[in-house]
Amino acid sequence: MALSTQNRERVTVSHTSLPAIEWSKASGGARNHTTTKVRTTAGGKKKPLSGDSEVENVTTEAFIDPVAHDALIAALHAGETYQGATVTRQFIDAAEVPIGSPRSYFDCSVAKFELSDADANAEDGATLIVEWIVGV
Repeated sequence: MALSTQNRERVTVSHTSLPAIEWSKASGGARNHTTTKVRTTAGGKKKPLSGDSEVENVTTEAFIDPVAHDALIAALHAGETYQGATVTRQFIDAAEVPIGSPRSYFDCSVAKFELSDADANAEDGATLIVEWIVGV
């Protein structure tokens, strides 16, 4: 069995009005289930009862190209939510060929966006961080 590494997972976000961006990171997206234990009769053993499930928000991060990302950052700053976007995570091999099935989060919308701090003494790359609420 071949194992993968974190740097072999491509992140994409697609939407009709979203420009192509190279996303460097993605996190979140865990599925949480509402569960409880119930007794079906007095004195009986408790049994699990599963309820609804929900997917946590997904956060993506990209290094900023001030020219290429200018319109996107302006739109986000103005309140654009890119309702209906799809966030996808796909493992790739050394030749950048997809491996296995992608994990897609559908009907997403921007919940929050932020830019990395401005710091005259920092040498790290500036980043755009977008948190997406997941519909399904």
